[in-house]
Amino acid sequence: MPSERLTVRELARGLPVGGSRSGELCPKCTGGRSGERSLSVYRNEWGVGARCHRASCDLNTFRSDIQAAPEVAAFKPRPYPFPLAAPDSLNEAWDRLRVPIADRGPGLAARLGLHAREGVSNEVVWEVRGYDWAAKGHISRTYPDKRIRVWRENNTPFYAYHGFRRTPCLWIVEDSVSAAQIALAGGNALALLGVQFSLDGQAELGDYLRRLKTVAGTPHIKVALDPDAATLGVKLTKELTNRLGYATMFMPLVADPKDFPEGELARMVRDE
Repeated sequence: MPSERLTVRELARGLPVGGSRSGELCPKCTGGRSGERSLSVYRNEWGVGARCHRASCDLNTFRSDIQAAPEVAAFKPRPYPFPLAAPDSLNEAWDRLRVPIADRGPGLAARLGLHAREGVSNEVVWEVRGYDWAAKGHISRTYPDKRIRVWRENNTPFYAYHGFRRTPCLWIVEDSVSAAQIALAGGNALALLGVQFSLDGQAELGDYLRRLKTVAGTPHIKVALDPDAATLGVKLTKELTNRLGYATMFMPLVADPKDFPEGELARMVRDE
């Protein structure tokens, strides 16, 4: 199946010719009830193959017809090229975040990773941070034309973590505005910056949740993608449950998190 091939290709990413990797979660049977990691993948000069070692799974023979993905060009850092400044108190970015006028300022902007392009007030720039708050790059958006551009500084999974303090609940949303609103309400959120979550990104999340467990208690995840991505949200919820082993809940929404009625998102965060 095409989706099966894509997943196997992702699992084999980075393998040299002649290399193999075992102990992966099978994309066909997802490890059965026990979540057994029974898949092996390999790469040779003809392509990529995979085998699931669970007897009941029909992905149980090597697949020489799964071709290797095309060679990917070497990563080149692409830092944001223009001077940045804190958005002034009238910038519409603050309105989208629903921050009161009295609280708008450089201090809060820095904590959120929120900037404006110097001299261009309609270009909002978010600093994209990892779980340690270290910068991975930036994502810029202009209004009202909604032009979005990505500026990556290193070749790592690209997502944005927002949170001022560690809590056991991690929300997974699509964009930084929604994630920042959750942070302002006292929660933690991961913005996918889209609707896809790579296997490498999921692995990094698993590492973070294991560390989080030692300081904040047993983690749990709430997947809250926008309403038009509900099917992908359900799929991601199942993937994370099987792959990471933490309680993961899909949150069916009637609006994008950032567009909830005033106070509704904060109430949901308080009820974590």
